[in-house]
Order: sequence, then structure tokens, then C-alpha cells
Amino acid sequence: MISIGKILGLAVILFVVWQVFRFLETQKKIRESQSAGRGSDEQGAASVEMVECDKCGKWYQAGGEGCKQCAQDDS
Repeated sequence: MISIGKILGLAVILFVVWQVFRFLETQKKIRESQSAGRGSDEQGAASVEMVECDKCGKWYQAGGEGCKQCAQDDS
């Protein structure tokens, strides 16, 4: 026969299985985000310094050739 103890035991088992699947899904999402480079400390640490052009106000990479827009206008 079905008793209250069996129903509660089944509910506990179902809850534990549900939590395990939830944990595994979370771990899968974390691995995917790290492999895509969105959470990895090594890949996300690079930055580029930018400088604003005095003439036109556009931004360009520091240490480069300067503002390409202004260089084309001067030619």
C-alpha cells in the first residue's frame, strides 16, 4: 500500500535528483562561458589605451599612427 512515508521518501528522492540536474546544468554553463572567453582571467585581461584626436574628437589607439580620419583629410 501507499503510505505517507513512501510518498515523502519519493518526494525527497525527486528533489535530490532535480537538484543534481540543476547543479550539472550550472556547471555546463560555466564551462561554456569560460571556453568562449567570457570569464577566463587570462583572455579578458587585455586592454587597449585610447587617445582622443585634438582635431576631430575621434578616438584612436595610443602609440599608433594617429587619427586616420585627420590623416586622410590632410592628404
